[in-house]
Amino acid sequence: MPVSLSFSYAKLTEAVEIFVNHEDDARQRLLAAEIPLTLISSEDLPEPYNKEWATLWSMLTDRGTSQDFSPFQYTVLQMRKKRAAQFIGEIWNMMAMLDSFIRRGPH
Repeated sequence: MPVSLSFSYAKLTEAVEIFVNHEDDARQRLLAAEIPLTLISSEDLPEPYNKEWATLWSMLTDRGTSQDFSPFQYTVLQMRKKRAAQFIGEIWNMMAMLDSFIRRGPH
């Protein structure tokens, strides 16, 4: 497995662990996972996961920036808890699909 794919998979796994172990609501769990999520690059992921991640990350940062918050923070803080929970589910599913891809190999 390429180092970049291994790194991105590790960061997705780290984010999911934060989702599981963090005690606050879905928005706060997403915010707590900001660092590992920002380190994932769509270029490091194989097809079709790279496009899915690019789309997902675009939605997680689409509100732009403010003086006090990163685009990710600003977007997450403005979303409903239900939508934040949906994003957590999508990230979790992406990690599971990538895990399956890694286990069976790229062919």
